[in-house]
Amino acid sequence: MRNTSSIYSDGYQTNKESHYNMHTNSVRANNLKRMLDPKSVAVVGASGDTRKPGGRVVKYLHDKHYQGKIYPVNPKVSFVNDIKAFACLEDLPEIPDLVVISVPAAQVVPTVVSCNALGVPSVIIFSSGFSEVGTAEGLSLDEQLRDCINGSTIVSGPNCQGIINFHTGCIANFSSVMVASEIKVGSVGIVSQSGLFAALIIDSLKEKSGIGYVATTGNEIDVEFSDMVAVMAEDPKIKVIVGYLEAIRDVERFKHAARMAKKNNKPLIILKVGKTKEAARAAQSHTGALSSPAFLYESLFRSLDIIQVNDLDELNQAAYMLSLPLPRNDFSNLALLTNSGGLGVWCTDQLKFQKFELANLAGSTKDSIQSNMFAFGSADNPVDIATLAISNMPAVERILEHLYNDENVDVVFLILAFTHANASPFAQKLIDLSKKKKKTIVVCWISSDKEAQRMLENNSLPVFESATEALRALTHVRNFQHANQSDQQSVKSQLNEEAKLKVAKHLERKDKSVGEYDAMNILKAIDIPTPQIKRITEAKDVGDVYKEFNSTVVMKVDSKNIHHKSDVGGVVLGVNSESKAIDAYEKISSDVKRNCPNAIINGILMCQEVKGIAEIIVGGVRDPILGPYIMVGIGGIYAEALKDVVFRPAPISDFAASEMLKELKMYSLLTGLRGQLGCDLTELTKIISKVSDLLVEVEQLLEIDLNPVVVGSKPEQTRVVDALMTFR
Repeated sequence: MRNTSSIYSDGYQTNKESHYNMHTNSVRANNLKRMLDPKSVAVVGASGDTRKPGGRVVKYLHDKHYQGKIYPVNPKVSFVNDIKAFACLEDLPEIPDLVVISVPAAQVVPTVVSCNALGVPSVIIFSSGFSEVGTAEGLSLDEQLRDCINGSTIVSGPNCQGIINFHTGCIANFSSVMVASEIKVGSVGIVSQSGLFAALIIDSLKEKSGIGYVATTGNEIDVEFSDMVAVMAEDPKIKVIVGYLEAIRDVERFKHAARMAKKNNKPLIILKVGKTKEAARAAQSHTGALSSPAFLYESLFRSLDIIQVNDLDELNQAAYMLSLPLPRNDFSNLALLTNSGGLGVWCTDQLKFQKFELANLAGSTKDSIQSNMFAFGSADNPVDIATLAISNMPAVERILEHLYNDENVDVVFLILAFTHANASPFAQKLIDLSKKKKKTIVVCWISSDKEAQRMLENNSLPVFESATEALRALTHVRNFQHANQSDQQSVKSQLNEEAKLKVAKHLERKDKSVGEYDAMNILKAIDIPTPQIKRITEAKDVGDVYKEFNSTVVMKVDSKNIHHKSDVGGVVLGVNSESKAIDAYEKISSDVKRNCPNAIINGILMCQEVKGIAEIIVGGVRDPILGPYIMVGIGGIYAEALKDVVFRPAPISDFAASEMLKELKMYSLLTGLRGQLGCDLTELTKIISKVSDLLVEVEQLLEIDLNPVVVGSKPEQTRVVDALMTFR
């Protein structure tokens, strides 16, 4: 028997552990912190010409009053921006925390070699002309640079715009966004694989959110997107992390960083691009990164409670609201106050679209509101104050007080248009209420007084000029709070050593594709329920085999080359006699030979007929970048037409499997509609989690397809009826 250590998760776990160690290694972790917060910066390729990256970064460091020491390095000049320059790194009076390299690509490798020799903790490479250009020269330089990575000196780039620490004025970045912008210092950290996109994020967040750090990673020859997320996740100055991501290079490192962010209660907001094939190709030429299918990324983000946004505006709104010191409550039930009935009706639609509920106001709240309202005003939710703010501001203040104190209300949501009269007193009342820190107040302030809007913003109330934007941001806050309240269950493999040995025995033949009969035997080895099954290779044996069943059977072709057996005449149902079994054998043999003359036929299968309520597909795939994923969906002959499927990174628990089922659009069909008998999903969830274990434990398993899995009203009625597997 082959050595099972080459098959099973020893290798997987070791690989996983090595990534974890690489990330959490104390030297590396410390150097990542020094890269973001260096006490001294050397710029190789420094220049007095601010049109050049090496000139611009020295000017930024000088003009933004960087608190550390600046060392321009250029053998051709004595001073840069009135700062003494040095001929080479070796001439510096100390070893700098950070070296920025802005020289032609051919000079980068010798400079990195010097950094290694000196023991420089961190290096940023602005220079481009490596793997991203796709030329033989660029690929050769990239390989030489990779050979320089020694594990002690960390390297960000090449082809990146660098880092920014707004707290210390360390602008080791050459982006033009720093020329024209006054940027509010705050608690948002930005990580981006694109330098220009990082600048766009800075520009969108600069006024309201406030930014602490910016890190661009470029080609990620060493330091990755995940590294910078992790270091920001542990920094107390950062409350929210936002990112622009083209592709993940090391999924375990990424998972670790995301979990660190969640552990420290920091939202991780990601704009993932490269969702289409064309965009993925563009991303590869941009940073040299390979991308995986968008639906796998979405599944990964969901499993890690990452907030995925679709555009820059949504990223801005989510970051802004999540960076505010909001009270921690449920965020589900809203009291809506407006100065227009039409706005109230429209906004009610919008909040229902985002799955919010209008709070059921207490009777005492309604009575109190009505006593302060116009006779024609509405005390129901949504509350329409019409022009009351113009004629009777004290009454509006009392209404706000009653809404805020109602125990049924989680969020007070105001949508107000053309509010100018008494705008400042209105704003001040909201500010006073917010200081109680019991509930969140969200203000949608449309075409209204700008001074009152600034009052609200300066007191950390979330203010928007669009109800759609406000509700979208509030949705992300609610989802983040709910995610933080739920503990992710740890997953322990259900495959014991005996099961692993049985599977290893079946894999001794090293077939890349495994047909139904052999696949069913592998499933049996890990205690996944399958029907009685026999393989017949000669017509003379049909009668004897049928007698072993003594019940209605299904007969079908066994071939690893045929995925849709019924399409080629490879299935006969309802075989209930010996003579019918013989006829079915002959028919299947003839039809398949005619329709698939090149298929390898292992025999004809005779299977116990399985009946149930529903047919489910359980499958899995191993992505070369993101690893193994489990899939579940509505199965049978409708699987391809309906495409009602859900993916999750493997492995998953039984509980997570049950949650996957609930996400199916046709889940209600499984639980029973209008008095129909529902399915018992207990055994199905176990099958899903066991298949996820198999994907993780057996590294050679590339794809698995169990379709259908028949599910009945009792656990013992659930059986895998057909299966195919593909191995590396």
